[in-house]
Amino acid sequence: MTRYVGKCNPDSEPIRFLGTKAASWAPFPGIAISGIFILMILTLSVILTPVTAYCQPAQTSPSQAHVVDGVMEIKIPEGFKAEGVDEPHIFKWTKNSAEIYIVVGDRLIGSRSAMINAFKKTANTDTRLDRVKTLRISNSKAILTKEKPPSDTNRLMSWGLKIFTDKNEINVEFSAPAKDFKTYSTTFEEFVKSIKIKSS
Repeated sequence: MTRYVGKCNPDSEPIRFLGTKAASWAPFPGIAISGIFILMILTLSVILTPVTAYCQPAQTSPSQAHVVDGVMEIKIPEGFKAEGVDEPHIFKWTKNSAEIYIVVGDRLIGSRSAMINAFKKTANTDTRLDRVKTLRISNSKAILTKEKPPSDTNRLMSWGLKIFTDKNEINVEFSAPAKDFKTYSTTFEEFVKSIKIKSS
């Protein structure tokens, strides 16, 4: 390896290689100059390699799988963080102005079909709703309701999902200010598709 000795400025003595003047030692000056350039290139490559690796964009992690109260499995959307809730069987995730709420209800009493029909009839007559849709999630039936956009864009807008399992009624609510809701609507749709009811 070549060692440099001396100060690198115009007024200092010529750079010496292993204590010998370069001009008098090297019979082929071109070789010495080429060696200097090769060394410079190798030095730059060592310095720049970690910088290049550091500048690579971070890989985004997939949505996190999560089991809620032992009754359903969901994929938490990217960027949503869990919020603490004091009451049992209630779960909440937020991202900026958007929120996802899940409430796992008690065991169903009575006919599941009768409850579904009653809720759907009520939802169809609610003038605040823009859409009422029946879904099948795993082996359970669900009703998705979408609220009409309010005139006040600062007001909260929400979608609701009511799932009727063999044993529980599960309520899911998606909300955000009306002015921001379109930003999260695709995320909410994907969340609904990710739901899987756990078999008892």
